[in-house]
Amino acid sequence: MPATETEELDRADTALSLTKRYAAFAGGAAFIPIPVVDLAAIAALQLKLVKDISDVYDVKFSSNAGKAAITALLSTIVPVGAGITAASLLKAIPVLGTALGIVSAPIFATAATYAVGRTFTMHFESGGTLLTFDAEKMRGFFKKEYEAATKSRSSSSAAASKAS
Repeated sequence: MPATETEELDRADTALSLTKRYAAFAGGAAFIPIPVVDLAAIAALQLKLVKDISDVYDVKFSSNAGKAAITALLSTIVPVGAGITAASLLKAIPVLGTALGIVSAPIFATAATYAVGRTFTMHFESGGTLLTFDAEKMRGFFKKEYEAATKSRSSSSAAASKAS
């Protein structure tokens, strides 16, 4: 039975709420001072986000398919993955690297996780599944969501530092 308009709005609101929550968690995970451990935590959060969104849309979830879809999506925008990795690895450089990594990693992690959530929400809303996910077709939407989240996060960080 097709979902009613109210049910569709409720699902979209729930998915957006989950996306925002996991994006915040990913931003927090980026503060883990140990390079690569932070990346593992962010990847786990993104996978859990996709699982939770798939539950909202009653889409069958498979951990392997989820990992493959997220990896394929992130790899369509190489600078996103490279940015998160570089920010993580910067933490290995004493003092300056740690400071730069701690400043940049949360922005990349938050924006990438937000974009992952929004992209899978759109895909599931249109009736897609993990098996029908085509990262190349979703690339433009993902990039737009990532850039919007990066600008939003950078703007809020700048406003917070001006306020203090």
